[in-house]
Amino acid sequence: MQSRQQDVMTPLRDVINRTVGETGGSRFGQPESSMPHHAPPETGKPPWRVFMEVLKVRFRPSAYLDYNIELSKIKQKGKVMEHQAEFEEVSNMVSGWPVEALIGTFVGGLNEEYRIKVQAAKPQSLLETFELARIAEEKSNRLRNG
Repeated sequence: MQSRQQDVMTPLRDVINRTVGETGGSRFGQPESSMPHHAPPETGKPPWRVFMEVLKVRFRPSAYLDYNIELSKIKQKGKVMEHQAEFEEVSNMVSGWPVEALIGTFVGGLNEEYRIKVQAAKPQSLLETFELARIAEEKSNRLRNG
């Protein structure tokens, strides 16, 4: 049990050590005296506040990536489901987009054959848009394969 706990804590300790190293010896850019000390060695666990700060540093959004721009660039490269998955992943990172704009962006990224069919149906929700795109793809595949 002890070795499993140590295995789980190793990546966290690595992140903590890198963070300490990146900030010149103080954790998270604050003087050592203002930060909580690690838990006693017998538990092997850092304090919750340190753990949460490390997670925030590790998983914060990139300062160089504008998800609004990335969302508008998404184009279908393969199947509709792959396009939908990529669209959903990036659209979950933006806020303030009206449903109509999201629908238009998704449809605009479809290949031309599917885009025309979906636009003609005038979907009112993203779920309806996704479904219409998948149906258009399925019909096209069936016609192609006989």
